[in-house]
Amino acid sequence: MGGIIFQNTLRNKFDAEIEAIQELLESTRNNFLLEDAESTAVGKDALNIGRGVENICTTSPKPNTKFLIGLADFNTKWQRSLNTLNGIASQLMKTADSSEGDEIREAVDELQSNADEVRGLFGKKLSLLEEGVSSLNAIQQKQSQLTDEVNELLERCGSLPPVARDMESLKSQADECEKILGIFNAHTDAAEALAEQWRALSGKSVISVSQATSAQKEVDRLKRQLDKGRGETRQRAKFIANVAGGTEELNR
Repeated sequence: MGGIIFQNTLRNKFDAEIEAIQELLESTRNNFLLEDAESTAVGKDALNIGRGVENICTTSPKPNTKFLIGLADFNTKWQRSLNTLNGIASQLMKTADSSEGDEIREAVDELQSNADEVRGLFGKKLSLLEEGVSSLNAIQQKQSQLTDEVNELLERCGSLPPVARDMESLKSQADECEKILGIFNAHTDAAEALAEQWRALSGKSVISVSQATSAQKEVDRLKRQLDKGRGETRQRAKFIANVAGGTEELNR
């Protein structure tokens, strides 16, 4: 009678440990959104690679830290629970018949397979994060470079000499205006491309919506600068054309 009670107690402990491990597996999947292969978010914390887009090119984010800690924590809890489960299973196997023994082995094997799957999903998430970091860094570098180039162009426009009066100089100034307008247009296209890339990162949860909005505001600021500079350059080009026309009339 005592042996049966002991066997039942062991079986209850075994079943309870199985349930606890299943809860560990399920909570880990849910907390880190491991089932969503396309997301880089971490559950309710919504992991975001950016730490404020206003610090473009000055941030050194470590977005994989939370996943690495989560994986290490999972492995520790899993190994501890597995050791406990194996200890109970080994005692059960001493008195179990062949059918129950097979059932015990299958239960342990299934849990091990599920744990391997969770680790594999962590690996996929980490790969996605690394890709996200690479994309983010590339966009930050592009935006920083574009900002510098826009500032240089505006400085160039601000240092242009007064409109000349002789035809040769007027022609040279008109040509320069055309070149500058072409640069303004190219920079505007680059700003539009950056805005699209920021939206794509937000759509993949690489950055938060608020961070995407902050990035868009920075792009919009650049576009306003470009529009203002382009408008002023067009006015200069028009004025040069008018002066050239008047000068040409006088020379006839």
